[in-house]
Amino acid sequence: IAILFVVWLLVFKVFGIMRVSGNSMRPGCHSGDIVFFLRILPDGVDYGDVVILKDISGEYLIKRIEGLPTRNGEKVQETDVVYGMSEAEDSVDYPYTVPEGSYFFLGDNRPVSMDSRALGAADRSEIKGRVTGGVSFGK
Repeated sequence: IAILFVVWLLVFKVFGIMRVSGNSMRPGCHSGDIVFFLRILPDGVDYGDVVILKDISGEYLIKRIEGLPTRNGEKVQETDVVYGMSEAEDSVDYPYTVPEGSYFFLGDNRPVSMDSRALGAADRSEIKGRVTGGVSFGK
């Protein structure tokens, strides 16, 4: 019973597994890829971390953290964006101030990503884990 408890604890409380749905994180993640994430985040998350978030509708999203309250006012030079900006860029007033205790998240494939530009910043409680690896099926 003790071994089963430890396995349950690791699988459901420490680590997580998620199947990627959609193309908002291409080329790094493709629809159908499997990602592993760490649920326990004693140091929180930082710029550039790929995270799993749960949005208002209860849907799980995989996105990259691009803004924290402490980053406000600094110009950001991004290196992970491959597909460029989208029309949603017009929906955000820049400079954008990230509320205290919140995170600004974006998909790497900006033209198709539903992210903070439309959904607003995510509260810390919405972040369910930091991606640590995965299995790509490279579509």
